[in-house]
Amino acid sequence: MDTYTWGEKSITYHRCGECGCTTHYTTVETNGDKTIAINCRMALSSITDKIPVRQFDGLLTWKYQDA
Repeated sequence: MDTYTWGEKSITYHRCGECGCTTHYTTVETNGDKTIAINCRMALSSITDKIPVRQFDGLLTWKYQDA
């Protein structure tokens, strides 16, 4: 596993040391909050198909479409 940051250095990216694919990232804690994002494209569809997905309009209304 390799890690790297760039720009404002507010996110640490984690990638496979063999193939270079980004597996996930973590935010650098500055205010006590920490976010972790996982690259689900690296997981089997039998796992990701079970994850509930909510559609969000981030362009106009900033609301969930199922609300």
